[in-house]
Amino acid sequence: MRRCLIVVVGLLLATATVTAEAPKLGVGLSGGLDWPLLQEDQGNGTVFSFRGRIEIAPILVVEPNLTLVNWGDPDLGIPGVTNDLEGASVTAFGVDGLLRIPMGSPTSGPFALAGVGFYKVKRDQTNLDETRFGLAGGLGFAFGINPAISADLRGKLHVIPMPAGGSKKSLSAMLGVNYTFGM
Repeated sequence: MRRCLIVVVGLLLATATVTAEAPKLGVGLSGGLDWPLLQEDQGNGTVFSFRGRIEIAPILVVEPNLTLVNWGDPDLGIPGVTNDLEGASVTAFGVDGLLRIPMGSPTSGPFALAGVGFYKVKRDQTNLDETRFGLAGGLGFAFGINPAISADLRGKLHVIPMPAGGSKKSLSAMLGVNYTFGM
């Protein structure tokens, strides 16, 4: 699978060399909240993401990323009953593709994203330690501050198939900032 990711990124970079301008490189950082979907064994948590940015064309951006999620302790919903089970942590390395729709400014406008990656789900109390291939998708809106700096708000759905059947799913809402080099 890693070979497939390398081939896809290589093809996207090769496409940029055929166009008139070189790809623009940048970095981004975002953080926010994460809500596990249909998982009674996890509580709401936090998410942080560090990403590189390769702008292949004005409407296409590739983002290799590292995402860290800490799910909260589950709530049984029974008054007076406490639970000592801790939430799991997820470390993900993946690649997202963003399809931007510029609206008046090349750095502002809505975007859709789709991605693939490897997700490591770990919970010490239950010896859960699985690394699985997963998918992500979502929508967002970028706000250009100047040609080099932009902020964005994005919602992202993560789906991690598990070996025993079923999947771990969560929805992230993140606010981030991006910087493009050489602008």
